Amino acid sequence: MDESKRRLKALFILIAIGVLNMIVFSYLKNEAPIVRAKVHLWRRDGNVDFGLNGKAERDGIAAPDDLARCDDATTSGRPQGTKNIRRTEKEGVSSDEKDKKKQEAEPSPPTKTDKQITPNKKQPPLDATEKPPKNTTKVYVTGNVYGFRRTGNRLFVFAAIMAVAWRYSMTPVLSPDFDLQKYFNIDIELDERGHDYFAKWTSVKGCDNLNLEEERLSNKNISLNGYFQTWTCFRDYEKELRKVLAFNEGVIDMAREEFKRIVPNVTFGSDPVKAKVAGGTLVTLHVRRGDMISERNLEQGYTFPGRSFFENSIQFFADADPNLHVVVCCVDIEWCRSNLTDLPATFYFSESKNAIVDLAIMSMGEHAIMTTGTFGWWGAWLANGETVYYSNWPRHGSRLERGRIREEFFMPHWVGMT
Repeated sequence: MDESKRRLKALFILIAIGVLNMIVFSYLKNEAPIVRAKVHLWRRDGNVDFGLNGKAERDGIAAPDDLARCDDATTSGRPQGTKNIRRTEKEGVSSDEKDKKKQEAEPSPPTKTDKQITPNKKQPPLDATEKPPKNTTKVYVTGNVYGFRRTGNRLFVFAAIMAVAWRYSMTPVLSPDFDLQKYFNIDIELDERGHDYFAKWTSVKGCDNLNLEEERLSNKNISLNGYFQTWTCFRDYEKELRKVLAFNEGVIDMAREEFKRIVPNVTFGSDPVKAKVAGGTLVTLHVRRGDMISERNLEQGYTFPGRSFFENSIQFFADADPNLHVVVCCVDIEWCRSNLTDLPATFYFSESKNAIVDLAIMSMGEHAIMTTGTFGWWGAWLANGETVYYSNWPRHGSRLERGRIREEFFMPHWVGMT
């Protein structure tokens, strides 16, 4: 009898537990938020972690505000250790009301093209295939001004970037390691993702392909890929470019000090800053030696002028003013001392050992003489006077010549000599 009572009691307990489970299950089914969400990869400051996002059956979960989804890297299911889950719905406040209050309190996150890009601040990676909104006011242009490229090459690419920006009302953007902005009056947006932009945006190669009206109308961000070593890329914007490529006061002060050290009684004019010698004409001469005379470069078609070029170019300016003063900039200044001082001019030799200071010195001359190379080219262009250049560059019939149009490299009003 006692055994029968125990069995009956156990049966009632099991039935009670079953009824209780049904009640709890029914409550959860009708009242509690049950969420099913896709799992996406997120990046926080370049590191990968997991978060939840996607269409939920109830508005109970939202992605963290400080993350941005990488749309090309998604998976499904919920991994072990998933974090960054946050409820936005609180008791007595609906999700719609919550979202509305949040939008009123905080501005919406900027889109890829209308956000303010600031230097030295990590930002989520850009999806290069995503187009900016059709109503955007910003379309970006960038280019390769980094890596092994030296000052002259970077200035050509920068000039092309600015010309495209001015012509098509685009916004230039570069990485903070574009160091030339430290020396000139360059004021453009800097973004740590500049290298990524260059690699991912619509690539444009060559000055002949800079008719980008279609790209501007379709809001495509542009990446200039090449050297763009021609004045034709920016011929319509020379005035604007000269304002941007004006040296800042720190560089000008260093150039003035070097002038004062090597040129007695030098004076300076302003707007633009020019060095002057009383009763005479001051010309700067850039002699490119170094890598230009290496056996490998000579085989490719690079050249170095002979004695006749220096005689003819110096005589060209001495004929106009016998009281000629020449400031020489070169990495091999001892070669210049040994080979130039017997020519009909008074010579001075910069020993700044600073490429930017030498470039500023060349820009402060009344006129310019250049042998070869893009660095001397920009020194002459910045001087904006009369220029004599070595015309046997590249060597006729060489591989280097086949990839270059000489008339589009040297300014048309410059004087070529050998």
